Amino acid sequence: MGRIFATTYTETAPLFMIDPSQPAGAAVAVVPDLGQFPGLQMAFDGSRLWIPRQGAGAGTGTIVTPGSSVPCACRLHHLPGFAGVSGI
Repeated sequence: MGRIFATTYTETAPLFMIDPSQPAGAAVAVVPDLGQFPGLQMAFDGSRLWIPRQGAGAGTGTIVTPGSSVPCACRLHHLPGFAGVSGI
């Protein structure tokens, strides 16, 4: 994929992307709002980013499918037992 993703721990947190193959510039918000206080952890399974939603309570997470268009597709899921992505 070759892209770098980052988020912030704020009330309305965007998901940012940096494409190192492009000229230097600001990070692009590929998902404008991940919801209230997303986790600071992220995992990539080869096709999707898994991000816990700490502000929405344990067992919720956002799954983002990065694509060639902005904004990326993202869905909020209730994932029983999903409290973080440590150890993945």
